[in-house]
Amino acid sequence: MKKTVLFGLAILGLALAGPGVIRGEGETADPGELHRKAHLLGRDAQRAVYQEDILEAFEAYSEAVSLYQEIARIDPGWRTDFVQSRIEQWGEEADRLGREIYSLPDGVVEIRPGMTREGRRFDEGRAGAARVRETGEDEYEVESFTVTVVREGPLKGAECSCPDYTYRGRKHNFACKHIWSVITRERLLQ
Repeated sequence: MKKTVLFGLAILGLALAGPGVIRGEGETADPGELHRKAHLLGRDAQRAVYQEDILEAFEAYSEAVSLYQEIARIDPGWRTDFVQSRIEQWGEEADRLGREIYSLPDGVVEIRPGMTREGRRFDEGRAGAARVRETGEDEYEVESFTVTVVREGPLKGAECSCPDYTYRGRKHNFACKHIWSVITRERLLQ
């Protein structure tokens, strides 16, 4: 009987605690508190844009978006439309500012939604994703060719040692099948 009462009290305590998630030693992530922090970061970002401090604005928007993504993860029902709109709006702003600050090296194709999916290269690349072997941090071997993923701020890109990419992909800015294999395996477009 005593165990049943204690179990019932524990369940009641969890229900009354609300939708927070226990993070560490007694530390709870409350969506309202995360929203407050994200809101203040958004204000800081807007102030930094006004003061033309693009790097500070980029970092503040990026951190605010991360906080709103955390809210969506821990409590999907908490002000859903508002949280999603903040993620989209401030994410776009962080991306725009990041593109002003960072750039990919020459010869690297950018990995981004809407990138050119050049015919058979895309299809063969997706089919070959299972044959990708990671050889180091952001370095992969696909059919004896090396694909290197490059990250600069919010930008992601890749280059490959295969002749198709070396002689055509760089010139026309499209990914070879080996790069598509890595993109598919590592889910780089998500």
